[in-house]
Amino acid sequence: MFNFADEVKTESLTLKEVMRDKTSRTNLIIMVIIWSFGSFAFFLVPFYLQEIKADIYMLSYATEIAEFLASVICLFITRIMDLKKAMFLFCTLVCISSVGMLLFFMYSSDSDESRKSNYINAGLIMLCNLGTVCAFDIAYLINPTLFPVLVLSTAYGACNVVGRFVSIFSPVVAKIPNPYPIFILIAFSGFCALLSLRLKKANI
Repeated sequence: MFNFADEVKTESLTLKEVMRDKTSRTNLIIMVIIWSFGSFAFFLVPFYLQEIKADIYMLSYATEIAEFLASVICLFITRIMDLKKAMFLFCTLVCISSVGMLLFFMYSSDSDESRKSNYINAGLIMLCNLGTVCAFDIAYLINPTLFPVLVLSTAYGACNVVGRFVSIFSPVVAKIPNPYPIFILIAFSGFCALLSLRLKKANI
């Protein structure tokens, strides 16, 4: 097995060297996917709002409130909850709220623009964005527990590069006819929730 102690004299390890350790390799692959999901969903939601037949101002307020609440929640949840469980929780929240958006889309008529409809739309969007922002924030916070110090900068770099590339497709997916963008969000968030359970702490 690859021994990180043998590389103590280096400031950081290359991606090839990181992939030689099984735990780091598994964590890196999972975190690249989860990071990509966070970045993708973070940009998808605002683009997708333009396709929803509802009060756009109310939906915008909902997303802003979600981002504020996510910042507050992340301040406290890191103190009271294991980050791995928190990642699972918020990816699951995105999945469940997306399922709610799908059901609402399927069973609401195109002419349904009542206040009740607007509130339901706004509530689901807020939950979805809340879960997305929290999952994305926790992706930053959890990395130091998953990788040795020498690997950390390489892991952050790999996650960030791939995440930015995947997020390029957010506006493209948002423009796909409904309900396919929601299907993609459900599948991506559900997959990441399951993957988060396979994360292992680094042997530092």
